[in-house]
Amino acid sequence: MDREVIEQKLESLRACLQRIAVKCPPEAETLAADADLQDIVVLNLTRAIQLCVDIGAHLIAGMDVPPPETMGQTFDVLGRAGVIDPNLALLDLPATLSLSDCLRTLKSNSSKWIHGKGPERSKFAWQQGYAAFSVSKSGVDGVVRYIEQQHEHHRRVTYQEEVRRFLAEHGMACDERYMWE
Repeated sequence: MDREVIEQKLESLRACLQRIAVKCPPEAETLAADADLQDIVVLNLTRAIQLCVDIGAHLIAGMDVPPPETMGQTFDVLGRAGVIDPNLALLDLPATLSLSDCLRTLKSNSSKWIHGKGPERSKFAWQQGYAAFSVSKSGVDGVVRYIEQQHEHHRRVTYQEEVRRFLAEHGMACDERYMWE
């Protein structure tokens, strides 16, 4: 693992996140009306994901494990190693950017990027689906605390058990044939 390379990538990641914070207007209407601004936000979101995967690949290269074939596996390996919490992310999307559009763009651009990293990554593929839940601004701190503690929590309750419980608690139907790729 080359610590200097990782530090450079972390600095690039910080810059992407800063650009998003600076360029993303507080009003959704402003973003919706400005295609150039939308491109800046999506490009920096995509770049941020790419940097996270690249940083993960550098960290994994220093471990005694086979290279992951998917981005998801990159984060799974890091989660099992205790480097990151493996299952959750908290995104603050502008109202004008649908979750499906955001994830489609992230998956598409990041797949192109990782396939360009060499033939050993040619089998890379995203899983088909995802789960997403909204949370109000007043609930964000609770979600952050949950994410910070999920590694310990999931030693007692599996991720699948917890999703089933959450869906049942909120009266949401699901078809598990499509949930656990």
